[in-house]
Amino acid sequence: MEIILSIVFFGAIVLACYCIYRLEFFVSRGITEILKVLKHISESLERIESNTRKRDADEEGKEKD
Repeated sequence: MEIILSIVFFGAIVLACYCIYRLEFFVSRGITEILKVLKHISESLERIESNTRKRDADEEGKEKD
């Protein structure tokens, strides 16, 4: 009886470790995906800001002419 309980207990520990490992994998993967999206958003905002500056400079140049 004690052997069966120790096997079940050991199996539960192994299963818990596996679940923690998988959870860590999915969390780290999720964080990586979130960082990729944030980087893309940042790059898009930089392009928009650059285009806005160019447009403003062009408009100022046209006003001076």
